[in-house]
This record gives sequence, structure tokens and C-alpha cells, in this order.
Amino acid sequence: MRTAAAKVVRRGSRTILLTEEWPKFGNFMYFWLHAYACQQAGRNYRILTNRSTEAWLNGLPEVRKHLTVTRQEIRLWDRREWPPAPEYFQRFGSSFDSTTLDSFIREMVLGSPLMAPALLPDLGDEMVVNIRRGDYYSNPGHRENFGFDIEPYLRESLRRASGREAISGLKVVSDDIVWCQQNVDHVLHEYSEAVSYARRDSTPQDDFRSICCARTLICANSTFSYWGGYVSTVLHGGASHVIAPDFHSRNINEGAAYQLDDRWDVVAVPR
Repeated sequence: MRTAAAKVVRRGSRTILLTEEWPKFGNFMYFWLHAYACQQAGRNYRILTNRSTEAWLNGLPEVRKHLTVTRQEIRLWDRREWPPAPEYFQRFGSSFDSTTLDSFIREMVLGSPLMAPALLPDLGDEMVVNIRRGDYYSNPGHRENFGFDIEPYLRESLRRASGREAISGLKVVSDDIVWCQQNVDHVLHEYSEAVSYARRDSTPQDDFRSICCARTLICANSTFSYWGGYVSTVLHGGASHVIAPDFHSRNINEGAAYQLDDRWDVVAVPR
């Protein structure tokens, strides 16, 4: 009866996308992009925030102002939706297109305090390698879905990058710098004598700025990394070279990554 009554009441002009506590920044960027697209089409559409978004929204005030609501701001008559699992508005070319994506990045991300010029790293011609470890490998369930052999993917990506231009330096951005130093440093040094690592005390925002600013970026199979690639593609235009694995997660879409921008260089990896 309560559900039926709610349907009668919730007939307002605004729709709220409800969210849980597990989505982090990369997932929310897709939610915010979806809200942006809905608003461009004339819908009054907002995304419910969660605790993990607060630090990011501090640096993205236009996203906060135009695309989000807190739980306290939801009105009784607001319509409610849940994000469609398992894609969560992430399919490139279907959930969104490059025109909407690029417009969202220009209006909501570039020029924001998150991307303030004073905070952007001076990478020069340094290429950036983003390696995702963390709970992808420490959690057995996540490892079964997301884990793959990073070294051969890294070798092929570096081979492609070096075939396009000389590698003057490599910077590694990762949630497990120690693992990278112990396991793939030798691969990196095969392609460049100048290998650096993000500071161990760098924040997620610092890491995001580094991957966004890279003109040549080797992505991980993570939404955080994909968004770095999207921003790099807009920021550097035709000079951007984003390399990404064709694999995302074994439990979705038979492992094939559907988030990949069709302007990227895609590397096949074993499932």
C-alpha cells in the first residue's frame, strides 16, 4: 500500500537518481554525465550524493549546483529512479556519445577548482601509466572479476606508445605504488631511463589531475582511469594518445569494456 501511495504522490517534475554507498568517483561521473544529458534534453534530473562524493564535489561546484541533491533535499513529490545494473550509464555510444561527453567535460570539469591551473602537474612530454591494484586484487571476488596479467598489457601499451613518439619519461600513478616498484619497474625502464612514481601521500584528486593532463596515457581497467582518458582526449585533442585494455570485468558483457572511447588505442588482453 505504501508503494502504491508513493506512486500517486511522486508525480513531480523532478526526477532523482537514487544511489547507494558503494559507488565511488568514477561511477558517479557517469551518473553526473547522465544527469547532464537529461537536462540538455529538457528534463529536470538530479543525482543523490553519497559520502564518497563530498571531497570531489568541493572541486566541482557546477556539478554540485546543477546535477546533485543531498538526501535532505529530496522532496516528497520527486520521482525516483535507480541506475540500471550492470551498465550504470557507462556504455560509450549508447548511454552517451562523444559530443555530450566532451561538452560535459568542458562545462563541468575543465575550468573547475579541481582542475585549477595552479594544481595541474607540469608533465611536459612525460607519459603517464595508471595501474589499478587495491581491492581489485586484495578482495578475492573482485580479483576474480577484474584481475588480469598487467605486465604483458603494459609491454604492448609501451610498445605502441614508443612507436608513435619517443618516450622521454614515464610517470606511474597507482593506488599501490610499492607493488608497481617491485613488479613492473623493470618493464618501464626498458622503455625509458626516466621513471618516476606519484608520491605515496598523493590524494585521489592529485592522481586524477595527473592522468587527465597526460598527453599520452596508459589506462587501467577502471572507471577512474577511463575518466582520466576522457578528459585527456578533450584537453589535448588530436594530440592525445590514450591506450586502454579491451577488458573491464569478467562478470559483465563477457569481459569486454564497453566504456572505451572510440578515439582510443585499444589493446586486447586475455580474459
